[in-house]
Amino acid sequence: MILVIDDDVAVCESAVLSLEMSGLPAGFRVGFQAARDLLPQAGLVFLDITMPGTSGIQALEEIRKNFPSLPVVMFTGVADLNTAVACMKMGAVDYLVKPVEPEDLCASALEHLPAKKGQPGCPRPFDKQLMDNLLREYDPARFASDADPEAGALADWLARRFSDIDCSLQKAAQELGINTTYLSRMVARQWRMPFRQLVNTLRLAYFIQLVLREKSDKTPLEGLGREAGWANRSTFYGAVKYHTGLTPSELIAIIS
Repeated sequence: MILVIDDDVAVCESAVLSLEMSGLPAGFRVGFQAARDLLPQAGLVFLDITMPGTSGIQALEEIRKNFPSLPVVMFTGVADLNTAVACMKMGAVDYLVKPVEPEDLCASALEHLPAKKGQPGCPRPFDKQLMDNLLREYDPARFASDADPEAGALADWLARRFSDIDCSLQKAAQELGINTTYLSRMVARQWRMPFRQLVNTLRLAYFIQLVLREKSDKTPLEGLGREAGWANRSTFYGAVKYHTGLTPSELIAIIS
């Protein structure tokens, strides 16, 4: 189980939802005092730094002392290099700055959660069958035609704009003249995932198509990622890892 520890209930619930949508079993506790009883059951901990009572730094020290093999990912609302370095020196395996995108959260979890053979809840390894399903359901060229009539305008917009660097829920709502809340619910109802995850799913399908066209022989991986719509290496690698459990290089090995 992945244990999320934060003093903000909304942050905890959002993180757990993102993890569970990726097939990763997760739970949370508000504050470290309430989390101590779950530490023996945890396979990975996401730990907030700034909490009342026992701080994240103090909690990390205690975890390292009592559970030295338990990986801990620190997250905080303040990007501070000195704090990040200090946490890593104390034994944290990663350091994320809130708000953490679901893809980045799950990519970190997949990277640091110890693998256990037959562990329930672990995502199915990405293989060619899953790749074929992805290309069939989220091929950008056919995406709009496969959507329900209610979501047709949005599907058409996404099929044209998913690879834009600034593709966002707010942008879609503005250009389509639809309220963002209504649009978000439409995406969840039609495709059963958040808007950003849907965009990255389309980008992943397109990235795979680019690789299958053997463009990878001429274009560096990051170049293919930018062509698919990811602004930088971090978002590219994070999204691919989130959706497949693999790095882009590992994914290409399966594709080819």
